[in-house]
Amino acid sequence: MSNLAQWEPFVTAKQVAAHFMMSESAVRKATHASENPLPHHRIPGGRSVRYRFSEVSAWLTGDTMEVA
Repeated sequence: MSNLAQWEPFVTAKQVAAHFMMSESAVRKATHASENPLPHHRIPGGRSVRYRFSEVSAWLTGDTMEVA
């Protein structure tokens, strides 16, 4: 894991959608895809899902990146 990922904040699907100019429903569908899902992190104790911009960006460009 890079040093950036250690300090990069988690963001919501809504924030990912706004940042990458896509719909929130597209973010959620990609998160739950059976093949090559959008990198995400489940928050313990609930159903909340969060993302990191760097991981989403790498996924969108096809770069491989280890998700912590």
